[in-house]
Amino acid sequence: MIIPKSIRTFFPFALAVSIAAAAAGSLTEMSVHHWYLRLAKPEWTAPPKIFGPVWTVLYAAMALAAWLIYKKSGDWASAQKPLTLWGIQLILNAFWPGFFFALRNPFYGSIEIIVLLGFIIAATVSFWRRDRTAGLLMLPYCVWGTYAAALTLAIWRMNPH
Repeated sequence: MIIPKSIRTFFPFALAVSIAAAAAGSLTEMSVHHWYLRLAKPEWTAPPKIFGPVWTVLYAAMALAAWLIYKKSGDWASAQKPLTLWGIQLILNAFWPGFFFALRNPFYGSIEIIVLLGFIIAATVSFWRRDRTAGLLMLPYCVWGTYAAALTLAIWRMNPH
């Protein structure tokens, strides 16, 4: 079966988010079942069982949004700025669990997630300017990123050691 080029071009974006998700998941596993459970957390901390489904939807939306930008632009050169912002936020997304979970350091996690959130917002704005649907697909990630940043900062403040 021959896959149409427009669909084939989706695969690199799906692969990129899959790699980021796998890296983030591996780094999270280092401490999520023991160290993280002992941390003081705010009352508004989401239950652990929702993180997997939420991230699955967010990663799928990120891949689809980036693909729409690429598809609309027609080539890498035309899509370079928004997709570079997207790539940077994806790398930062994969590294955040390393700072927070692997290093067991909410302070470093707080610094990293603030930078990450800036790139999430920058990518979303850049996508929005190119393609409204791509921008809309990134909005839930902006909301979740804001929540994750607030949670990380709250955990750091509640666990000052």
